[in-house]
Amino acid sequence: MLTYRVSLRETFIINPAEIDTAMMQSLGLILGMSLIFFFVYLLVISPPLVEVVLHAVSKAIYNKRRDERLKILMNVTSSNEPTSILRYTLLFAYISLPLFAIFVYTVLSVDYVFNMFNRSFPSPVLGFIITFLLLYVMLLLARFTIIKYGAIYKLPFLSLVRKDIRQFLEEHYNIRVILAIGSLLFSVTIIVLLLDLEYAYTTFSKDFIFTAISVLLIEVIFNNKYDNAIKLIERTLTSSRPKGRGFSSP
Repeated sequence: MLTYRVSLRETFIINPAEIDTAMMQSLGLILGMSLIFFFVYLLVISPPLVEVVLHAVSKAIYNKRRDERLKILMNVTSSNEPTSILRYTLLFAYISLPLFAIFVYTVLSVDYVFNMFNRSFPSPVLGFIITFLLLYVMLLLARFTIIKYGAIYKLPFLSLVRKDIRQFLEEHYNIRVILAIGSLLFSVTIIVLLLDLEYAYTTFSKDFIFTAISVLLIEVIFNNKYDNAIKLIERTLTSSRPKGRGFSSP
């Protein structure tokens, strides 16, 4: 009986120094992911940004008036232009922010809830309740993002085998790079969450990370709500109300 109590205590109480180190390393993961998302965003807006620069330089060379150069800049950044920086930013936000939010929420939950609570809350029952509540919040977050628009991360791959999606992307060729980057960010998010398992010292924290990964994979791989993804793209790139394409499930 004494042996069982000792083993139970060792299971749920971790060296505080190890927890502090894990927290710092996990914060490093968050910082690294933030930089990745930031540089990817710069890559996304680079085409319209280069267009702004080229127009400004060309107009300066031909001695156009300042108001004409300003008009060109406004046209490129206008919300009415499908290739404007604003619309590129909105589409990138729709694609990337859900991934980033779920990633940060998962890492912070593991570091500042599970690992920290092991110092003063060694009860498995309490750990189960906390895990349930955190999972519920994560599922609510995923419900209005990944679950609804998760098919958008598959569009670049489905365009290789589905004619209707390929035709749609040909009509909106300017956003194919953004969609491909979104698929890449999805893969990077899964990989970095797997790396965070190294800093999860309890069964609850490991299960929480595995659940987050499972939700992302299931709600993207088996997501057939292509109309939602198409309407999201059309709503972002056009001023008119999206009509939808009625894409069928594969």
